[in-house]
Amino acid sequence: MTKGTRILIISMVAMVALVGLTFLVKWLDRQRTMEFTEVDTILAESLREYIARDESILSGMISLKKTGSAFSPRELLLTRPDLDEEIWSDRYDIRATVLPEGLMQTATLTYFMDRKYIDPEDLVPIFEGDSISIREGFLTSSREVADWLVTGSDTRLYDASSFFNERFDDYFGSSESCYIPKAQYRLKETAASIADGYGLLLSQEQILTFFDSIANGGVRARHRYFRKRRICQEETARQMTELLCENVTNGTGTALSGHPLQIAGNTGVGILEFGYVPGKGRVGDQDSVTVASFAGFFPADSPKYTMCVTLYSETPRCQPSEGAMDVFGKVAKRIYENEEVWKR
Repeated sequence: MTKGTRILIISMVAMVALVGLTFLVKWLDRQRTMEFTEVDTILAESLREYIARDESILSGMISLKKTGSAFSPRELLLTRPDLDEEIWSDRYDIRATVLPEGLMQTATLTYFMDRKYIDPEDLVPIFEGDSISIREGFLTSSREVADWLVTGSDTRLYDASSFFNERFDDYFGSSESCYIPKAQYRLKETAASIADGYGLLLSQEQILTFFDSIANGGVRARHRYFRKRRICQEETARQMTELLCENVTNGTGTALSGHPLQIAGNTGVGILEFGYVPGKGRVGDQDSVTVASFAGFFPADSPKYTMCVTLYSETPRCQPSEGAMDVFGKVAKRIYENEEVWKR
């Protein structure tokens, strides 16, 4: 047997083994997903109950995963016309859109805190000589603070292009939903808009990827069992967890402040004027849709689950995310009360 033939045989065997391993990983992932029968019931009942009682809701989506797990999240989509049809991500390719807003502010703050460019107690100048701390701005989802994070110094503005251009995939798993031309990232107006979530369309799984990394001590669990990546230092993840907990007790997430579990998370809310909305189809500026989300993890002191809830509504103006928080809180409470699910 010639050397070339041996190399060819070895290459073919390696390729077959790789293909076989890929199918095995997918099969194991599907088996793990199919185990979550109790969770499936909790997700479906909680989301269906809320959509059924609010006529303005077009559709809703929940993504849930075990914190730090390399397995894909369990994703459910329900639309008003067919509340009895449960659309799960393992049967359909779900591409529901999340407007990041406060969620993107969380990622931007994490990035600059990790690089020691800012401190949560730093003061940000706002109108006519007034100032607030970054912490206060974060808790109120202040656009002025989000703008200042990337434009407050030439160093930060320059480095923002690194975040949006090079680290976006690390934080969110993919930058395919970032529609702003990369050549414009260094423009102050563009960088400030991205930091506030304006002009971005992210999937729920992308949002979930980021929050799960924070809950996991700054380590992103990839969909490959042997590969992980650190998106920020453990100390930064701890600081962000504290801020996300404070956001629930004293910020935009106070609708969950009385929950029996300690929850860490943030809201994302805005008007979707382009893109696809489940239950409605393509939208334009003539028929814009309100998107309200809440993403976070629980219990905050020892995270076991990471979750994102998004609701699409035809209300005429942007509303707070109480609905998304209501669904989030009910799912978290029911999972906690279900001992078999909680102990897995």
